[in-house]
Amino acid sequence: MSGYDQLSESNKREFNRLKQLQVKQLQLRAEGSRRKVLTRHDQVKIDTYYKMMGYLSQVNS
Repeated sequence: MSGYDQLSESNKREFNRLKQLQVKQLQLRAEGSRRKVLTRHDQVKIDTYYKMMGYLSQVNS
């Protein structure tokens, strides 16, 4: 079981929303746009989710 599987449903929804924003930001950057859709705060939240998932997968292995 991965760390992602152990996140609560609301955390999974939020994580997926942030991942979509991250993809959108990369697409905009590739097109040469300087518009920001992913804020610094969003990036910190993504990093926090990755840490949570890493911790959860270690605890249950």
